[in-house]
Amino acid sequence: MPHHRGHKVSVSTLLMLLALACLLYYPLRRGWFHPNARVLPQPVAGYIDIENLEPYPFYPFYPLTVSLDEMLGRDAAGELPPQLAGVDWSVFVPGDSVALRKGAPPVVGRMSALKRVALGMRININKASRDELQALPGVGPVTAARIVQLRESAGTFKSIYDLDGVEGIGEKKIEMLRAYITAD
Repeated sequence: MPHHRGHKVSVSTLLMLLALACLLYYPLRRGWFHPNARVLPQPVAGYIDIENLEPYPFYPFYPLTVSLDEMLGRDAAGELPPQLAGVDWSVFVPGDSVALRKGAPPVVGRMSALKRVALGMRININKASRDELQALPGVGPVTAARIVQLRESAGTFKSIYDLDGVEGIGEKKIEMLRAYITAD
């Protein structure tokens, strides 16, 4: 029988593979390859969330994310279900949430920042908490804390480009975040 030699891998090949893995790990970990990082989403008129806090049979058509304009139209036409009767939709702003519970009035709150980002709604960097800022691609707990710290020490941001004063945020990251944030 012929003798087969084992395949030897050179040290330079192993070092090259290790360097490639390191080069890919950092950008992936920082969110640089986020699926929406290079695509600017279209602006959204504004959505609100209606969630069901009871088991399925009570409110079978919820949870529901619907445009605020649609809810105002349904309210004006008298087409809202009884569970939502009495809600003053005129005070709602995009990103608000209504929670339904059997035998209790609807409770108004805010939808999660992650859901607002997914719907293309911008996060206001002058009002967002650390948790809300972490819903942004490429922003982790440390960067979110730095943003809040700068906002508290220097006052409100006049523009999203004021974020360049935050350690770890440069021109490239601001351009990546431009579609998701506002300073209004």
